[in-house]
Amino acid sequence: MPDPITARQQRVAELRAQLGQAAEQKDAWEAERNRLIMELAALGNSNRGIAPHARLSDVGVGKLIQRERASASE
Repeated sequence: MPDPITARQQRVAELRAQLGQAAEQKDAWEAERNRLIMELAALGNSNRGIAPHARLSDVGVGKLIQRERASASE
């Protein structure tokens, strides 16, 4: 039977590693979502047309576009 303290420490390390992977995946998916939003906007789609597919408000889409354009011009 493994030591309970050691088992707990191993489980915490495993969970932290999984959490790190999940955070990396979230960042990658968010970057992909933002890229798609920017491409749709470049093709003339309105914020209101993009919003429901991105699960954002039209104002949220507009703010995202502004942020992405500002970061691209830096």
